[in-house]
Amino acid sequence: MKKKIYLVLICVLFFQTTISHSDISNNQLPTGANIVSGNITINQEPGKLTINQTSAQGIIEWKTFNVGSNASVFFNHNNATDTLLNQVRDIHQSTILGKIYSNGKLFINNPNGISLGANASINAQTFIASAMNLANRDFLNRNYHFTQDRVATIENLGDIKAQYVALMAPEVTNKGVITSKNGATHLAASDAMTLTINQDQTINIKINPSKIKASAGNEGVIISENGVVKIRADMAEDAIAATIKAPDNQAVGLVSKNGVIKLVSNTGTIKAKQVTLDAGARGAVVSSGNIDTSSSTAKGGSIELIGKEVILKSGSVIQSTGVNQGGNIYIGKPILLENTANSSFVTLEQNSLIDVSSLYESAGVVEIRSGQSSEERGRGTGSMMSLDGIIMARTGGSRRNGLAEVIISGYDVNLDQIYIDASSNIDIGGNILVEAYNDIVGGKISLISNGKIEGGGINVVSLFGEVNLQQSLIQTNSSAGKGGTIMLNSSQNITLIDANINARGSPAGGNITIKSSENSINLQSSIIQTNGSNGRGGTISIDAHNNLTTNSSLYTNSAKNTAGTIVLVANHILVQQNSIIEAKGALGGGTILIGGSWQNSNPNIRQAITTTAEAGSVIDASATESGDGGTVVLWSDIYDVNSITFAKGTIVAEAGFLGGNGGNIETSGAILELSGISISTNSIHGKTGLWLLDPTNDLHLGSVGDGDGSVENTTETGTITTALNSSDVRIYTTSANIIISSDIIYTGNNYLTIDSGGALYIRANVRAGGISLIAKEEILIDTVDVNLTANRASNSLGQVVISADYDGNGTGTNKFTRALTITTNGGDVYLGGGNTSGTSYGNSTDWEGIEFTGLTINTNGGDVNIRGESDNANGLRFAGGTTINTSGGNVYMRGETENYAGIYFVSNTSINSGSGTIYLEGYNTTSASDYGIFTNASYDHTFQSSNTTSDAIKFVGHSDNERGLQLTGDLKIYATGANGGITLETNGSASSDYGILFSGGVAEILATSGPILFDVKQATGTADLWLDNNVYLGSKSGTSVTTSSSDITIRGNLFNFSGYNPYIATTGIFTLEPVSTSTSFGQNVSTSWWSWNQNSQTLSGLTFGKSGNTRNITHETNALTVNGPVNFYGGNIYNNAALTVSGDVNFIASTLVDVNSNITKTSGSSATLTLTASSIDINADISSSSNALNLTSNAATMNITSNLSLNGGDLRINNSSNVTFSGTFSGSGNLYQLGAGQLTLSGNNSYSGTTNIYGKYDLYSQNSLG
Repeated sequence: MKKKIYLVLICVLFFQTTISHSDISNNQLPTGANIVSGNITINQEPGKLTINQTSAQGIIEWKTFNVGSNASVFFNHNNATDTLLNQVRDIHQSTILGKIYSNGKLFINNPNGISLGANASINAQTFIASAMNLANRDFLNRNYHFTQDRVATIENLGDIKAQYVALMAPEVTNKGVITSKNGATHLAASDAMTLTINQDQTINIKINPSKIKASAGNEGVIISENGVVKIRADMAEDAIAATIKAPDNQAVGLVSKNGVIKLVSNTGTIKAKQVTLDAGARGAVVSSGNIDTSSSTAKGGSIELIGKEVILKSGSVIQSTGVNQGGNIYIGKPILLENTANSSFVTLEQNSLIDVSSLYESAGVVEIRSGQSSEERGRGTGSMMSLDGIIMARTGGSRRNGLAEVIISGYDVNLDQIYIDASSNIDIGGNILVEAYNDIVGGKISLISNGKIEGGGINVVSLFGEVNLQQSLIQTNSSAGKGGTIMLNSSQNITLIDANINARGSPAGGNITIKSSENSINLQSSIIQTNGSNGRGGTISIDAHNNLTTNSSLYTNSAKNTAGTIVLVANHILVQQNSIIEAKGALGGGTILIGGSWQNSNPNIRQAITTTAEAGSVIDASATESGDGGTVVLWSDIYDVNSITFAKGTIVAEAGFLGGNGGNIETSGAILELSGISISTNSIHGKTGLWLLDPTNDLHLGSVGDGDGSVENTTETGTITTALNSSDVRIYTTSANIIISSDIIYTGNNYLTIDSGGALYIRANVRAGGISLIAKEEILIDTVDVNLTANRASNSLGQVVISADYDGNGTGTNKFTRALTITTNGGDVYLGGGNTSGTSYGNSTDWEGIEFTGLTINTNGGDVNIRGESDNANGLRFAGGTTINTSGGNVYMRGETENYAGIYFVSNTSINSGSGTIYLEGYNTTSASDYGIFTNASYDHTFQSSNTTSDAIKFVGHSDNERGLQLTGDLKIYATGANGGITLETNGSASSDYGILFSGGVAEILATSGPILFDVKQATGTADLWLDNNVYLGSKSGTSVTTSSSDITIRGNLFNFSGYNPYIATTGIFTLEPVSTSTSFGQNVSTSWWSWNQNSQTLSGLTFGKSGNTRNITHETNALTVNGPVNFYGGNIYNNAALTVSGDVNFIASTLVDVNSNITKTSGSSATLTLTASSIDINADISSSSNALNLTSNAATMNITSNLSLNGGDLRINNSSNVTFSGTFSGSGNLYQLGAGQLTLSGNNSYSGTTNIYGKYDLYSQNSLG
């Protein structure tokens, strides 16, 4: 009955809930104890109450539970896990001013509230105080379910020490000190909560949204070393609405400016390993104090601030630093708690601090998120994040993956002077992400993630809104590595005003990307840079869907290396006055692409519709010390009829001052506006660079324009000349023709390239430093004579190139029906096709490969290279007169045909290469074609070289039908240089009629001292060498070669001289031998075919045939003197005319050697006459008037009827059958009879040497032995 009466009293008197601290006596102790459950004893003495519990659980109901300032209450438990519920049935709150001790789990529950005074002290293993209702039955069943139906408070001003502390009430406030070492402190506010004690004795509290006003706050100190602190409150939506409407709540600042009720607050200090401030899905967390989960020995802990709104007041400090690793701070994102929505509002006031840095290792993670419901998005309203504080995530050691990150994510993000630093002095900088569903706005913000070995990553992203940053710094520099990565992305506009975006590196620069996927980008008075120091510059990529406007400075420079890359992409690009765009490097310029790539070569770079560089803008991709200039492109879509490129500023891509070539500049578009442009691709020590202009339509280069400097369908030649004053120029069309209709005259060194995607019509003179005229299809000179002049004194930079069909598809050739004159200042000349350099072949199915109607070339030392190929005509056709003077340059021609001649000189020809070489190759490639090289019979053809190599002049003719070389007309081939030689070579098949043909005039093949070679590689069907006119070989009086020491070699199997006797005028050696693939002539040969020792020149050697020749060799008609050896190889060898020599003589025959005319050695040192045959007949005298002549015979049979006067030389007879010597042998030499046959000496011999007989002998008289 007492219990029932007690409960009735509580119900009647609950409205009287509070009493003053002054109403509590100093020795006040709890009263009216009723032990409801458990083995419990209570001992009381003045100012001291002792409760002893021996059971695991216990319940004491108290009438009052107040402790005076001098009083103490002791709870003694057998085990730390024992629980004791002190159920207070007072109608007033409990007031604790003294001390309470407990070595177990101590529950004090008073639904009317609990107040701990400033001098109160609680020391327990676990202390759970609640101003809630907890049923005894639930307690005993360990179902700790707390409820409340009215406002009740717990306020602590005292000192609480327990491993686990829980203060639970609709309103909870700590103004004192709570210490829960290695444990946890919970401040929980609601009208319904459930507490759980886990097996490890830790506690959890589940909070249900309160239907009455609830709040939890810390104004004091909470310390939970290596433990957990959780301050949580939650209210139901209806309760919040009612509370917000109450005017008193507005007045005391309970409701934020965003209309969110403040449920959780911290104005004090919290120190723990893990801290959570949770205001539920509808409440606000406000902190102006310190929250610290740092560690001085290990890793930092974690901090969570969760609610519909989170506010960090000015001066608040939230830190989770760590010596070994920074901790994690989450604002708005429920990482450790469940069933809590993201924040809708986050505010960091000025001078607030968030810090997850680490002194020696990686920093931790900061995440700040404000969410938004789909309903709010649909209404066009949403969350707001306003950040104006300091966030530090600095790494002192090695950065670990996934750490050293700052993440900010919300619907609208207002970065108001925020300072975020995720740098590292040792390793890679951290990551910073600023993400918004809608807009990101910033003023005077700093986002910094510098690193030592590499800068970090910063990403600013607006998914569906805009990005607007003013007076802001975004930086990912590196002090000893590559700069980091910065990305600004938005679907809508991006505006940067007075911003600094840096990803500099040492050595290399980093990467910066700015992209608006659906709208525009505006850069005003900003600096964006990815410079490198010792390494390469980085990259800057700016991509706007609509408009890109810049009045800023963009840099990807390198102080000691090559510059980086800048790419600007948009539909409409405007580079305003005072803009600076630089990719300058000490070892080479970088790449700047504005509106597209070089010739649209990179399909990943979107083409602009309009691109404008205003006057006063500077775009520079130069090398600053040594190295090549870089590449600059100003491009708009040449296939878009609305495309236009305005280029009026300064564009530079110069080489370094110490060396290198100039860079490349392209300004292209359907329409080009170039008035006022300044271009430079200069090089002091190397090749000047290129300026490429590429309008879209057929292009006329002439003076028929409208004078406005525009490149429409007509380019004014004055514009081209002006451009050449600054740089090399390339004019290009993709598929249309180009017509040069007015003179282009420029007297400097820069290079001009005219590149036609169709045909190229040259109808005016062109002069520049160097010239390339190239076309995908044909090139024509068809209305006027044309002069091409290259000024620059350089083989390559001062060259002239004409090249058709440069894509090599066989659809273009060169047809010059008017005279062409080419003059260079040492530059090379290339006339051809098949590529852009003129070093291959254009192809014609109707015309000549190249048709000339008057050609004059003067190169002053440069080479000349001419190539042509035709299916139905000549490979090269020279009409109208041809004059080529190179003054030391080489001349090379190659013509191919399937029909007529590879090279056809139709008219007078004069080619003088000075000290250079002349090399002509003519090929007919089918059995239907005729000639390799053909010189017309009605004209003079002169080829002259003073080159000193054996092939100073070389003709190669190939024919499978008629003649490899058809050399008709008056032909003069002069090799005037020391050792300079002449080669006439054919290499056709045996089915061709002739190898080399001379006809229709006089042929002079003259060389001062070099070899003259007629080389038929493959024997022909009719004649390998056919003469139908006079031919002079060696030298000739009245010419530039009046004496010759040249060796002359003629290789052929069949000869037809038509009664002409070629003139041999040289002191060199003459050799006539079969072709290299044969051992024998195809006919008998004779010395009578030739006119020997002309022009007072005596041969120094003579050879006919070679070993294995079976055709007869006959020396006949005219006596012959040779100041050197004579070698005859044949089947039968006949010496039927006097032969005077000063060297060895070898008659090597397979059958017969027949000496019917005298052989006389007249000069020189000792020599040998060797006769080898099956049969030898010597019927003429053999004598020597100068030194000894040794005669050696090798024969089966031998007959000597003449006298031998060998002047001391030996006679050696090696015979296998009988030999009769009826003549006389005189002199001081020896006689050797070596063979097995019998030697018969019948003459009166007078030799004085010894007689050596190794075979048989027969003496007619004693005088026979000398």
